[in-house]
Amino acid sequence: MAAKLSVLLVDDHPVVCMGVKLLLEGSEQFEICGDAGDVATTRRLVIELRPDLIVLDLVLGGRDGLELVEEIMELHANTRILVAANCCGKASATSTHPGSASPASSSSR
Repeated sequence: MAAKLSVLLVDDHPVVCMGVKLLLEGSEQFEICGDAGDVATTRRLVIELRPDLIVLDLVLGGRDGLELVEEIMELHANTRILVAANCCGKASATSTHPGSASPASSSSR
């Protein structure tokens, strides 16, 4: 059996983190290694945990999540990031990964 991917959840809404945890808890592919609700904690956990995947809220405590993506990539370039946002009532997600010129994205309306 392949090793599970470590996942760091980053969202300033605890209910969202709790929901994603519930979805992934029984997974054979993913293991939640931590969660953060702010930029400083996210930076610290990326350095400490070196997660394989980060599920990141695009707007984190009023900060631009894209700036945080750049910081994360500098700290740990091999981490894949799934950027999630709820903008204007529409949920969307964008995945960034090393070596990709453009992110893969999906949107639901």
